[in-house]
Amino acid sequence: MAINFPIVTTFDDKATKKADKAFGALGRKFAAVFSVAAVIKFGKESVKAFQEAEKEAALLRSQLEAINLGFASPLVNEYIDNLALLSGVTGGDLTNAFVSLSQATEDATTAQELLSTALDISAGTGKSLQSVTNALQRAYKGEVTSLAKLRIGFTATELKGKKFNDVLDELNQRFTGASARAADTYAGKIARLKEAVDQAQEAFGKGLVSGIEESGQSIEDLQQDIIN
Repeated sequence: MAINFPIVTTFDDKATKKADKAFGALGRKFAAVFSVAAVIKFGKESVKAFQEAEKEAALLRSQLEAINLGFASPLVNEYIDNLALLSGVTGGDLTNAFVSLSQATEDATTAQELLSTALDISAGTGKSLQSVTNALQRAYKGEVTSLAKLRIGFTATELKGKKFNDVLDELNQRFTGASARAADTYAGKIARLKEAVDQAQEAFGKGLVSGIEESGQSIEDLQQDIIN
């Protein structure tokens, strides 16, 4: 199986990595300097964000392992983080979409290509990424007429008997660039900024957890304090 990770982005993530490192270090210092009560008060959302990010990463890793690509999990995870910053689509939504497509294709590269198409279709039509992804997943498996349900310019009659790759070429011709244009709008820029803040918050949460562990505080006790 081929693996290709840079197909959708010219994104230079040096600044992001520096920010993640800085926020992670800040989280550790915060945990070391302030009381547990202060950590709980100021770090609650960051810890939750980190926990959600870990769940997404575990889901992605599990799916890749199922198709013998578990070793590629860190690279795919980085690809999704960068794609989220470029598109403004949340990492959770991108992870779910990638998992669905990789289940159908059993190939990381093909899943990436279809995810790029799905993002363009979603941005160009206003359809949810998940609904587009589900239709593409079914179409890839042979049920090409499932794309008609999206109402994006194809009828079931037109699609009947067509090969998936031919339909995919038509979709790409029609929608290529829609995601990039959407990301460049005011709303798109706000969404991208929010995603950057969310990723920084995850890094901060990771730093808090690391700092708490290094201080000898029980994570289980902190979890109960957060819940309560």
